Amino acid sequence: QQIEENGGATSTRQNPNGNGRRRGQQRHGLECPEERDYYPYWHPTPWHDIAVLTEEPQERCEYYRTESQNVKAKGYCTLPQYNNPDACTANNGEWKEQAAFEEPPPECTGGISSRDNHNGNVRNGQPHYYMWKIPEFLTGRVVLRIRYNITTKDFDYGSLANPVEEGAQLSGMKADPFFMDAKFNDPNPNNRRRRTFSGRPGVPLPLAQDPVADWLGLGENALDTSRLLQLQVNTNQFGRTFEDRTHTFMVMERPADVPMDRRIVNLNIRGRRGNIVQVYPSVEYDFIPSELSVEVGTLLHFQWTGSDANNNNNAGNGRAGTDRSNLVQVQSRAETIPLPLEKQTLLFDAQANPNDPEGKALVDRFAYLDQDKIVTCDPETNDQNSETNCKQLNGASAYFDGGLVEMKVVGEHHFASTRNNDFTNRSHKGSIKVTGFAFEYAENVALGVGAFLGLILIIYIIAAIHAYRKPGSWLFSRRYRPRLL
Repeated sequence: QQIEENGGATSTRQNPNGNGRRRGQQRHGLECPEERDYYPYWHPTPWHDIAVLTEEPQERCEYYRTESQNVKAKGYCTLPQYNNPDACTANNGEWKEQAAFEEPPPECTGGISSRDNHNGNVRNGQPHYYMWKIPEFLTGRVVLRIRYNITTKDFDYGSLANPVEEGAQLSGMKADPFFMDAKFNDPNPNNRRRRTFSGRPGVPLPLAQDPVADWLGLGENALDTSRLLQLQVNTNQFGRTFEDRTHTFMVMERPADVPMDRRIVNLNIRGRRGNIVQVYPSVEYDFIPSELSVEVGTLLHFQWTGSDANNNNNAGNGRAGTDRSNLVQVQSRAETIPLPLEKQTLLFDAQANPNDPEGKALVDRFAYLDQDKIVTCDPETNDQNSETNCKQLNGASAYFDGGLVEMKVVGEHHFASTRNNDFTNRSHKGSIKVTGFAFEYAENVALGVGAFLGLILIIYIIAAIHAYRKPGSWLFSRRYRPRLL
């Protein structure tokens, strides 16, 4: 790619002409293309790293963790057009450093492979996810950023396009595609597009733009052009950040009456209104996580956000253009009919306490979403677009906060949304498995040691009883007699 030399941090291989610099080009918010495309970035940023999921954890994780601004200071020049110390000082600038955030390095782990073009779904059709424990010091309005980068294996050192060869070393190390820079540039750009690929240039170049060659060697000789094939190669696409999305939300402080060691888990809803084609690349409604396993005593924070700005022509139920979701317990994931009050186990234990007023109020609130506090519900109307049609949740607020609910009943609990669970169109269901209490590691060790010592004591007492009842046995001899006797 011919990158605009004066583009600064707005010009990258992905945006060679400088994103947002020229008339008619759109800058995306406060996006800095160079910072977007290269991670970890070498300049200071406001972003605190949480986690990195990579296909190559053994090769990359140490680098990601040590280069993160969480633990490493980042430098910048007082003359912003220079982005390295040598160029900065050579032009009478001052190279300064911004201190590290003094936070733990990001967690780095292997990612889960997924099938191409499946919206990020991985094993068993579940979405790829990361379980983030929100730090206690984090409160108020925050912005969460997710970046998705993908690179072809054609760049790997030793591949057919980037073979091992003499001189293919950079700075004393092999030509690792992870550190591609200007050294890989074609010295004769713009003369390879749709032309016969006639070998590699003098520096390592994995692939040129749309190369054409007799890749299979089917021609009679080097001049035979009857078996040429063109590869679809756009070099600004072969290794790039494909998605760079941000989401903003509020982090509330832990309630004063909830101990610090008490686990709180968020249960939300993802997706939007429409059929699978209309919502792509998003998904239709889904509880997230749709299958959750927690210990008894865990607090679940049920909350979700709908929208009033969907396309009015998108498929769905209830008032056009809106998202609304409720939660009712069902007997199994294969069923649709809600369980009656006397069989409820998720929001309260109806069998143990059938007259629990708080439990009944929770069931009502999660099902009806407090609509009668917002509108005057009309039980007679069947107008799908009427706000008074509370049967279809039209009178509910777009945001629902169900608060903290303690999981008290061990077992599996299934639930659905009455508005969005539409058999043969979409399934909006979820399951929560509540298990018995699990001990921490230290508690398990102490329990194991205690059990072992208890077993020894039991054996000792049994031996003493046996020796006492049979004084002629060897257990009653002076050498083996239990001290108890």
